[in-house]
Amino acid sequence: MDEYHRSQPFIVQTDDPRIDLFISKVADPDGTNEYIEITELERDDDQPWHLREPVRGMFLPRASADAAWRAMAELV
Repeated sequence: MDEYHRSQPFIVQTDDPRIDLFISKVADPDGTNEYIEITELERDDDQPWHLREPVRGMFLPRASADAAWRAMAELV
């Protein structure tokens, strides 16, 4: 996925002291499609976020991501 353009992530600390949640906007190289990437990364102060291997993640088209945010807001 290196060909995609990513925004600086919004970082959310989770209840798990080993994991942070990284949320960023991702676009195709030509900018035609936008996605929201939600990724769990292990917390590591010695290594920058972009060099860490994801634990798990989701890559949603922007329209689906908007619906997912609304659903999550209802749950919390």
